[in-house]
Amino acid sequence: MSQRPTSGSTTGDVADIDVETIRSRFPILSRQIDGAPLVYLDSANSAQKPREVIDAMSTFMEHSYAPINRSASAPMSAIIAPSQPPLR
Repeated sequence: MSQRPTSGSTTGDVADIDVETIRSRFPILSRQIDGAPLVYLDSANSAQKPREVIDAMSTFMEHSYAPINRSASAPMSAIIAPSQPPLR
């Protein structure tokens, strides 16, 4: 059997991977197509994101999104360089 390191696995055996727990972290994988669970084979041009990443992106966009040109805006200053004073 194939051996891969996995978090939460003491043996590293692929059989130790809890596929349903992993699937549950990716909202798109809760869909069914013609009564069968969706299987998504990712490619280099896109990536499905787990719930934790979606939540972090949403929080950033709701509370911290600002121009990236290192402007004097307080939200962006807090993100870009918290140890540096904002540009004036």
